[in-house]
Amino acid sequence: MRLAVITSSNAKALPGGETLALSGFNYDLLVWDEAGIDGLSRYDCILVRTCWDYHLKYPAFRSWLDQLANSGLNVVNPVQSLVWNSTKNYLLDLMEIGIPVVPTYKSNQLAMMMADFPDQDDFIVKPLVSATAFNLEKVRRADIENSALEPDVIVQPFIKEIHENGEWSLIYFDNFFSHAVLKKPKPQEFRVQSDFGGTVEFTNPPDIVSKLADLVVARLPVRPHYCRVDVVKTKAGALLMEIEMVEPELFIEGPLAISNYKRFVGGLSKK
Repeated sequence: MRLAVITSSNAKALPGGETLALSGFNYDLLVWDEAGIDGLSRYDCILVRTCWDYHLKYPAFRSWLDQLANSGLNVVNPVQSLVWNSTKNYLLDLMEIGIPVVPTYKSNQLAMMMADFPDQDDFIVKPLVSATAFNLEKVRRADIENSALEPDVIVQPFIKEIHENGEWSLIYFDNFFSHAVLKKPKPQEFRVQSDFGGTVEFTNPPDIVSKLADLVVARLPVRPHYCRVDVVKTKAGALLMEIEMVEPELFIEGPLAISNYKRFVGGLSKK
């Protein structure tokens, strides 16, 4: 199998564990907006992995996905899942089918959100297209009530349990759970990413978190071949934060994660 592993110009090297897991495979690491579609035709599989700048070049990225969709190439994740997952509107889709998601509102639904959460003081504003907490803001109730939000954002009540319990990330290959990490923000910070001082611990999630993540993967309207499911445990139960199919950090470290990833990549030619 000849494999193209797709990355971005700001991530020209894979995380160390992934590089180790891919040893023995015949692959090339290619930047998504530098590798032409015609050049990809010589590969048996196109593995879209670390396009960590797609949110900064979204119109170009969507055009590239459209070209991939029309190319007939073997793309992982499937292009349809990449398109669906590339904007935060997917959270609204999952809410509509009954998945317990952190309550998510469009910018024109502020009055509804304020009525639903009359005692909530802090809210999170996210761009519809975002990665790695890009332009994510924590805002006070008074500020959001007196501001005019851009139409291309979503708003959520801030989940204080992130400070107390952290955020779980569960990794799935071919719809089967592989491994998990617990991410915690540093003191006085609400973002769990390592870029903002967050920590990562490899450990097994509690049942309530695992059951929700399994439910999400089982009920996805667009099935990926691999994904990361982010869940927070609250007093009201487990809630889905995000599901990542476009460019998730997979935390490929340690024998189990490396073995599972290697097995997954070995089966890509059959997708």
